[in-house]
Amino acid sequence: MKKITFLFIIGAFAMSGYGQTDKIVLVNTQKVGADRYRDIRGTPYFFESWQKGKILSGSGEVFEVEEVNYNGFTQNFEVRDGEEYIELDAKWYLQVEFNQDENPESKEYQEVEKIVFQKRGQANFTDRWMQVLYKGTEYSLWKEFLVAKEEKVFQNVGKEVIMERFSGKTTYYILAQGEMVRVKGKRKKTLAELGKASEAEKFVKKEGLNLKTDVGMIQLVRFYDAQ
Repeated sequence: MKKITFLFIIGAFAMSGYGQTDKIVLVNTQKVGADRYRDIRGTPYFFESWQKGKILSGSGEVFEVEEVNYNGFTQNFEVRDGEEYIELDAKWYLQVEFNQDENPESKEYQEVEKIVFQKRGQANFTDRWMQVLYKGTEYSLWKEFLVAKEEKVFQNVGKEVIMERFSGKTTYYILAQGEMVRVKGKRKKTLAELGKASEAEKFVKKEGLNLKTDVGMIQLVRFYDAQ
């Protein structure tokens, strides 16, 4: 595994701060503006602070990067070096991994030691980045982070002002025997879609699972995978 210096396919621009002895070109990227969200409240990013991470390409190469984050508004990963940003082309990259020991100050690792994003290959999910929470034999658990841009119009001394802000949400999906099931609405509806609703309901109550948390959902999917 090597640290990298980036060259954009749109130009011969190299990011600084990486080992100069092992220059590897990270192709199929696009440069994006650093200040494009300056006037919008909130953030479109998954992590509160930019993270050290590892990027796996379609050819099997693994690249270490010093600052990478997931943008839920564009639904893509961005790599940053100072004021320079690039966006990865999702068709060419398969996985992005983050480890707690490399990002000890980040709060997103309270329940896990590692955060992994992969792309789903099922119909309607091609090239969509989703967080992998659990992978079993017949069942797996995924979480999608999406951000919308909301607009609010108000009057300020007779002048119309438009305020924009980012609003993020997460959605769980269970890959159940080859079919993606979106977790939404009431718990009983989700369990009915997955099957064995009566047994699953008893398990949830016995274990006191909170299905609005990663830990609770992981335990539920493990229950189904063990059946």
